[in-house]
Amino acid sequence: MTDIGKRIKQQREAIGMTQVELAQKLGYKNKSTIGKIETGVNDIVLSKVVEFANALQTSVAYLMGWNDEEQPKEEPPKIMQYYELLNDIGKHKATEQVKILTEVPRYLKEDSSYVNAAHADDYMSASEELKQLEEDIMDDENF
Repeated sequence: MTDIGKRIKQQREAIGMTQVELAQKLGYKNKSTIGKIETGVNDIVLSKVVEFANALQTSVAYLMGWNDEEQPKEEPPKIMQYYELLNDIGKHKATEQVKILTEVPRYLKEDSSYVNAAHADDYMSASEELKQLEEDIMDDENF
């Protein structure tokens, strides 16, 4: 087993990922390619090392053996994890929904105290807004 193959396997197992899951993340047709890389039967091209590091939430330096300590990358926000699961149509719909949220001032970072008491009745409550958004999403799924 090559050092990089050994490190790929160790990191994959450490984060609880199967060979099938890793193969899917990297665009391989099946897990046999991952198995061959882990055992040293197949080498990986240098350009793929970055993709492996990203998929395995670690650094290129760790996979290449330049340092011995595994340095996990910061986990991406949950929304990005969900976004990556979507096909192109789903990604388009998700982008539209996030854009809609950015048009509601109370959700923007720079104005978290948006609702003015004099105009509080002009706006839906947070639960009403959430319910409306869920209904809109359900309507979009049935297009």
